[in-house]
Amino acid sequence: MIPNRIIRDVSILVVVSLGAWAIYQTLSMFGGWNSPKLSTEGLSPERVSGDQAFLSNRWSEAIEPYRTLVEADEFNSTAWFRLGEACWRQFLSVDDGRTLFENRESGDASSGEPSELESLLVEARAAYEQARTYAQFRNESQVRLAEIHVRLGENEEALLLLRESLTSGYITSELKRSQLLSRLREFDRREFDRLEAIETQNINQRKRGESRGVAL
Repeated sequence: MIPNRIIRDVSILVVVSLGAWAIYQTLSMFGGWNSPKLSTEGLSPERVSGDQAFLSNRWSEAIEPYRTLVEADEFNSTAWFRLGEACWRQFLSVDDGRTLFENRESGDASSGEPSELESLLVEARAAYEQARTYAQFRNESQVRLAEIHVRLGENEEALLLLRESLTSGYITSELKRSQLLSRLREFDRREFDRLEAIETQNINQRKRGESRGVAL
């Protein structure tokens, strides 16, 4: 007769082996043990190169492919939003915080040509304005536009955009995380506190909705 201890050990080994096999199969389904690879099937070369650069936070490399995509299709909402993100993130990576439109350094002040930083900011703003016309990118684009308004010293406009998004039920982590948006607290603490209260209400409503869904 086989001892109970051996039967127990064999059973545990079988369960562990089956679990490891299931994990392996799941990982294989999503691209193996490494991070999932970007699927390129049916995508244009510009979309592939743009998405690869975007997902790797290589903002400067992502800009041109997305420019090409929106030039080819002005209704490509994802390309508009990602073009805005790429330009804005690239701007932030090199921005020194100084006034851009009054003290040009790299541009030709005599001819009025914008500097590279100015061009990035203008393009980001224009792309976000396009992206916000699409429902799936409206609120996130407006939060980004609010950051741009703050960077330009247009605090009232920033607060209006944030209020519009938050009163629609949107939840964003940027109120607490964004260094630019945090400046709005100094500009108008009362209004900023109201916005945070609205967002807290949105979060609580979502939690209540999820609780009711679980209960059902």
